[in-house]
Amino acid sequence: MKWIQTYTGFWRNLRLLHFIYNYINRQKLKRNKDLYKRFGINKSVYSSISSKDFIGKPNRLPWLDYPVTPEKLVEHPVYMQFDKSVQSALLDWHKNGFLVLPSFYKDTIIDKINQEIELLLETEMLQFNYTKRKVMNAFQYSEIIRQTIQDSRLKSILEFILENPVIPFQTINFIQGSEQAPHSDAIHMSTYPQGNLIAAWIALEDIQLEAGAIAYYPGSHQLPYLTNKDIGAKNNFLFLDANANLKHEIKTAKLIKDNHLKPSILTAKKGDVLIWHSNLIHRGLPIQNPKLTRKSMVTHYFTKDVICYHEISERPALI
Repeated sequence: MKWIQTYTGFWRNLRLLHFIYNYINRQKLKRNKDLYKRFGINKSVYSSISSKDFIGKPNRLPWLDYPVTPEKLVEHPVYMQFDKSVQSALLDWHKNGFLVLPSFYKDTIIDKINQEIELLLETEMLQFNYTKRKVMNAFQYSEIIRQTIQDSRLKSILEFILENPVIPFQTINFIQGSEQAPHSDAIHMSTYPQGNLIAAWIALEDIQLEAGAIAYYPGSHQLPYLTNKDIGAKNNFLFLDANANLKHEIKTAKLIKDNHLKPSILTAKKGDVLIWHSNLIHRGLPIQNPKLTRKSMVTHYFTKDVICYHEISERPALI
């Protein structure tokens, strides 16, 4: 059912289609049976699931979502294993919700990833999804990408932040800038307990501002997590709200204005890595020069043993 990545019509918002899709991919939902039982969710793993199912249930965020003194960080047995620049960035994680790792990957690795993406597109093993900007889940077809996103240095940082093992869930490759409006990942890739998603974005070339650089809003991760109810999504028994994404963007724009948030812009160098919190608001800036590319790849990771789902589509995540 690869067509679901590119299809944008009537059937995309029909709940029955999502149920069928879940059943076809039932092997990837096996983990949910035990998790639903553990967290007291009394429903089929093929059914819709959303924030409504967790109302009244206890919610414990990852440890760095709470104020942590520098002394407590230093006492952590893993912290002292990081180099000084990573240690410094981690001290500001609670305040900022992001960190940048300059020159994290060597050019030789980046070049191989770019070659793989070109080949996968040329051979039509993969194609751009309905946005016409995103190439989804290339890691399922490429050994070098799998090795890169499982890099032990990177995972040690992600697992330190979330204090749990992480599982790569999804990769998205870009050739040009996404130009995506300000948004948070948490409403698209949600977890219970909240906050157990993290993103690692890799610059696959030197990226210029005019190419539609990535921008993020420091501290925005501390805002409340948005739900379908918060954005006014009109879902019912048969259909999902076809305008839910737009409603999320409108709500996010209001949050930025009301909280006087200011963006930071990353004109990254090839091999740089940007890690961001699941609730950090970020965006792709407008492309000023369409001749420029913005080759990059983002990987979203869930932590082990949490319930993973998509709040907007109310689907369990396939892992």
